[in-house]
Amino acid sequence: MLWPWRRKDEDVAFDKAVLLMENFIPLSYGCAQKQRSTDIIGTNPERNKILVLTREGAGYVQKQALDTEHAVDYIIATDFSQSGLLDYLVISKKASGFGVSIYTASPQTQKEVGWSDTMPFLFSTGDLVPTLFLQKNRQTFFATGQSATPELAQASFGALRENHTSAFIDVNGDGVADLVLDTKDSRGRCLEVWLNVNNTFEKSSTIRVDNNSPFVFGDFLGHGSVDLLFPVNGHESGPGVAIFQNTRPFSHGKTLPDTENQDSSCFAPEPVFFPVLEKNEEIVIYNSNGPVFPAVFDVNSDTYPDLVLLVRDNNTGEVYPRSVINQEGKAFQSTDSVPYTDLGDLTVTSVSYLDAYSNKASDLLIYGEGATPAIYTLKNVSDITGYHLSMSSLSAHSPRDAYASGVVGSTYACRIVETGRMVLGFYPPQSGYAPLQSPISSMGLGRTTVFIGAVYTTVPSRTYPTSIQTDKIVPNSELLMSIRGGKIKPALYLNPDTYWTVAIPIFITLLLVFGLASAYFSYRERKRATKPYRNRYNLSFHAL
Repeated sequence: MLWPWRRKDEDVAFDKAVLLMENFIPLSYGCAQKQRSTDIIGTNPERNKILVLTREGAGYVQKQALDTEHAVDYIIATDFSQSGLLDYLVISKKASGFGVSIYTASPQTQKEVGWSDTMPFLFSTGDLVPTLFLQKNRQTFFATGQSATPELAQASFGALRENHTSAFIDVNGDGVADLVLDTKDSRGRCLEVWLNVNNTFEKSSTIRVDNNSPFVFGDFLGHGSVDLLFPVNGHESGPGVAIFQNTRPFSHGKTLPDTENQDSSCFAPEPVFFPVLEKNEEIVIYNSNGPVFPAVFDVNSDTYPDLVLLVRDNNTGEVYPRSVINQEGKAFQSTDSVPYTDLGDLTVTSVSYLDAYSNKASDLLIYGEGATPAIYTLKNVSDITGYHLSMSSLSAHSPRDAYASGVVGSTYACRIVETGRMVLGFYPPQSGYAPLQSPISSMGLGRTTVFIGAVYTTVPSRTYPTSIQTDKIVPNSELLMSIRGGKIKPALYLNPDTYWTVAIPIFITLLLVFGLASAYFSYRERKRATKPYRNRYNLSFHAL
């Protein structure tokens, strides 16, 4: 029995794997057909087509199939040419680098963008123009959809390492996205942090890293800022995760405690390590496609991002997903919430979260590689009490644009009324290596009740002031920030299915209060109107 004063135990669980599509290799998420629905973008086993799966009802159907002249090894989906249509940046592996081409569906067009010695990734300039970061012969070039040829960058960026996981994300808390470059030099691997200052990049700090793992972003330690998390094997305590804590508070332009005496570096020089797995297991970090990233999502909506790792049993050689719950930034607990999945001759090579139908808890998407590659979904059947808020930021260049592209580098911060906690969200990193992350960010809100407080939205441009929304923001809803005509306009979409979980307790409480008040006044009025029985001993004084 669950007593009212006892805290409910969270039950995070996923159902068995269900086949979603065969002969399909997932490469990216996007919003190709609908602004508020995530599509799965991938290719066929021959890697000569771009395939787009769009949600219809509770399932997915194939809506687009574009033939390509180049091998489709990786895809970045965005409105790169700023035409109001979705473009597919196709990245093809070559003997000594990567070729990049643009494909558009309607009308079907193809254009060469350039070449890079390392994996290209996407960022945006001060006027929100999507830009590719390329490197050739240790020189950095920027390519946009309007430029005929890539332009040489002014700053002296470090040489990106092979299988790098560089990204464009706000790390110093001012609301404007910065560059985090995964580079190498004569001493080994190092991370360069380049802050975005007045639309130019200035080098802030360099962090030495003694492992070769890919990293992901999130507020893993609960300090209100973006940390770096690396999966690590070979530690004396067993496989686990190493986190470089962000030392800068997240401000979004708001006044916070004095930070003048803080170090100018954004990240601590040494990581914090948390053991996660048994010593007979190891985390899958790389495969033939490149880095293997943990799936990051606050699955129990307690405001702390959780993980799903791809794990290999060293005794049997089996590979399977493993859910890891963040214990409020103090520990990471491995669970058996993801059931064992037998894909026959296929090998699980990636795992990610997929937006569920009607904005409910996100499901898992796993990819099985083999002779007949296929993707499977594991339905989220968790029983949790936490709420969430979905955020997306879309930009269109004119009111008539049919498609609004997600703004690379967008950052969201939600301040919860009851606790004062700042929960972060951001547009996921965009590169061929980047993990499959939905452009619709979901932020866990814990057990907050009716109104959240304030939601801050920023884009990587100083010309757009921080958008602050405070009115009628409720849990389990979606806030869409539409950027048109130089303005950021919010649109709130309530989810009727999950909104009732918030509304029904409030409605019952109001009925109880009004019922008690009505009963009290009714009783008082009835007592006043009833004439007492009188006899000669209780007559009023004036009757004597």
